[in-house]
Amino acid sequence: MLKKTIKVTYNGETKRVVTPNTFEELLSATKASFGIDAQSMCHNQFKFYILDEENELISISSQDDFIDNSEYVHTTSDDPGQFVPSLIFSSNATDVSNQL
Repeated sequence: MLKKTIKVTYNGETKRVVTPNTFEELLSATKASFGIDAQSMCHNQFKFYILDEENELISISSQDDFIDNSEYVHTTSDDPGQFVPSLIFSSNATDVSNQL
């Protein structure tokens, strides 16, 4: 059985990571996939951003945010052709808006 994945974009590059169950899993998978070290993140407050059904930019920066927005992160179908959730990891919401 294939593991379900989501897409994460960082600095214009997009990768797939296994769908996380927690915010910490999402953050760890993102840092590992893109080779991001703690020092490069320490001066900026990075967040994950996703568009909701109303096309509004939602930020996810904690476990509470992750839980509140889990319907955008998790998929429920085994259909490989289904829409794959896509998040952008950035310290600047304006840059994220410009990418969408």
